[in-house]
Amino acid sequence: CALHKKDGAQCETCTSYEPVSLRILIIKLDSMGDVLRTTSVLPALREVHPACYITWITRREAVELIAHNPGLDELLVLESGALSQLLVRKFDLVLGLDMSRDSGALCALARAADKRGFSIDAAGALFPLNESAKEWFYMGLNDRLKKENCKSYQQILLELCGLPAAHLHPPQYYITEEENRCGRDLVVNLGLDPSRPVIGVNTGSGSRWKMKSLPFDGLKSLIEKLATTFQVLLLGGPEEVDKNARLSRLTGVPDSGCSHSLREFAGIVNQCRLVITG
Repeated sequence: CALHKKDGAQCETCTSYEPVSLRILIIKLDSMGDVLRTTSVLPALREVHPACYITWITRREAVELIAHNPGLDELLVLESGALSQLLVRKFDLVLGLDMSRDSGALCALARAADKRGFSIDAAGALFPLNESAKEWFYMGLNDRLKKENCKSYQQILLELCGLPAAHLHPPQYYITEEENRCGRDLVVNLGLDPSRPVIGVNTGSGSRWKMKSLPFDGLKSLIEKLATTFQVLLLGGPEEVDKNARLSRLTGVPDSGCSHSLREFAGIVNQCRLVITG
């Protein structure tokens, strides 16, 4: 391993050799929020299969969400040669966790004796590979079933992957010391005291979910009430530039900015004791 090579150890005499017991491929491409939530299966897989080797295929825009995750051995980017690797490699277990044709096609191409989740047939039709995947599949087709569902996304994922319910974990996101320091510096430069609780108010919801965004007057009223007792920080992305500038001007609450990279934004969010979001 790289750690022991750094110390000058030779592979032939290494005493820390741990053979891989199971090669696992995760296919999760779509919806960045869902990609992040899917990281909850990584510690569960490690607990059930301690000596496994986990490879994950995702899209380029989601790479930063998974970066620095110690539960992942290898990250393949769909736009950067992942397909050619699938054509020659073999896995023991493939987890196709997207209900989309692109992901289903990758799952169908991947070579493994055990596949779970979703794939596509020769006609391009998406179908569930195992019994546990059927529940999620039919929820995607039937709003009544979706409304009746009482399971969390993590619970459904565990079942879909065939993992015991006892191995429930929250999503896994790892921030670097440098990213945390930059977030702390920004908070200080905005006049906030990081030693006291900071409440972040995320004012947007993305163009796809406009009805999930909190209404402007409600946001203004909430921020004004919070600011009488707490330190408040406005959070948002490119679509919230005008909204946050106006809220900051009306309430006096600082705006953290709306042009940060994904990981810079995570460093800012990490300074908040609580985040309120639609």
